[in-house]
Amino acid sequence: MKGVYAVFIILLVLMPSAHCQQTSNTWTISGFDLDNSAKYNKALNTGLDFYNQGKYIEAINAYDEAISLDPNGTQTWQAWNGKGDALYGQGKYDEAVQAYDRAIQLSPNNGIPWAYKGDALKALGRNNESDMAYARAKDLGFGGTTWRPTTITLNGRPIATTGTNITTNINEGHVLYNQSKYNEAINAYDAAIRLDPNSADTWQAWNGKGDALKALGRTEESDVAYTTAKGMHTTITKNTSPSATPVTHILDHSMASKLDESSNSPITRTYNFSTANSRAYSWLSLGNIGQGKVEWYWYSPDGNLYKKGSADIPPNPNGDYWPSYNIWYYIDIADIPVEPYFSGNWHVNVYLAGPTYVTQLTEQFTLENGHEDKTISTQILDHSLASSIDESTSSPITRTDKFYLSTDSKVYSWLSLANVGPCTFYWYWYSPDGSWYKAGPIDIPPNPSGGYWPSYNIWCPIDIRTLYGDTWDLELPSDEFYVDVTRNDRHILTEYFTVDQ
Repeated sequence: MKGVYAVFIILLVLMPSAHCQQTSNTWTISGFDLDNSAKYNKALNTGLDFYNQGKYIEAINAYDEAISLDPNGTQTWQAWNGKGDALYGQGKYDEAVQAYDRAIQLSPNNGIPWAYKGDALKALGRNNESDMAYARAKDLGFGGTTWRPTTITLNGRPIATTGTNITTNINEGHVLYNQSKYNEAINAYDAAIRLDPNSADTWQAWNGKGDALKALGRTEESDVAYTTAKGMHTTITKNTSPSATPVTHILDHSMASKLDESSNSPITRTYNFSTANSRAYSWLSLGNIGQGKVEWYWYSPDGNLYKKGSADIPPNPNGDYWPSYNIWYYIDIADIPVEPYFSGNWHVNVYLAGPTYVTQLTEQFTLENGHEDKTISTQILDHSLASSIDESTSSPITRTDKFYLSTDSKVYSWLSLANVGPCTFYWYWYSPDGSWYKAGPIDIPPNPSGGYWPSYNIWCPIDIRTLYGDTWDLELPSDEFYVDVTRNDRHILTEYFTVDQ
């Protein structure tokens, strides 16, 4: 399968690996036993759900719960990074920097916390440090952009708010300015800027701050504020049609069991589905929307990612924005495995991403098949590094954590899983010089027999010469090689190994 293989087996009894860490009766995963690993993932996902909803206090509490399981574990960097995001959402940028620093300490070769730390430093006005953080993130392989949730609108009104918003602070600044309370006005404008330095509305706060600074005779500072406001406003007007009204994004949205694909409109709106329905649609009607992309992430009752998909919003040939645009995605209910995977409370996260907007919507819905709900946890039955794999039995032939350039061509990372549904795996291979190589995705498909796979083997190889590299001179043997394994973007396993001549 093009160099990376994934094969399932029906055997339920496997010999344990000599290279797996083991306590008395429990396999360990990156310092967590299976029970604590499940608790950690649950707390982490809960924190992310609260964060996406703008419920930052609840998110911090969930992340703290995840951190408490192993405050110094390498895998806990995710919880510290999430806590930093929630603190950033509260405008507590100094505390956010501290949380990101903790994430960096635990995962020093990871570009993600560096990028988000750059955001917090930028919000504090520490631009030189921010630039250095972004540069470090790029050096470590972070090639994307940071994402933070913004307010979702329905017919121009927020679906949910998180307390004081930018507009409130800007209006307060205007009132204080008109009362000649210039210092208090500056504080209000600064509060608006801290809430979201990159918001399309923040140029008004900078402009108002410029007025207040000018009234106080602080002309050099006011000139800087005016220049910032002008630059932000120019960017907005370049990306907005002169006749367009403010972008409302989501005019309407719904789940549906039937949809007229010729008119792109729902026929039967519902949030309750069963085997009598063939499809579950997630539908949106967007207004004043520009070119962009919509992504759907469908999650089953156990919190696992079941399916993901996307659709593009093309440019409007008649102008910059579509006055209205309907878009949708669906899952085939008949393809969903039966009990225990099917029944219960599902949700779909929908992301809108374009040049001037990023928005998220979450829809909750139920799928029922008449069976009693059950929660079955995925388990790692066995795992090992290996120098060779028997593809006919999908098992390692030679288990080892010692590899030799003269005799071994590949290093394999192999896992045997139990009670596993559809999910996505990536492997991150690290060399002693700091280089890393991402392999994947490898997807586990739905079980055609229904339910979870009782047992499924999955692995990923890397060429040992690629991993060794030609850019560093290290005395061998070296025990500084390792591989991180992620499932649905959650780190579940780290394995260390040596390379010798």
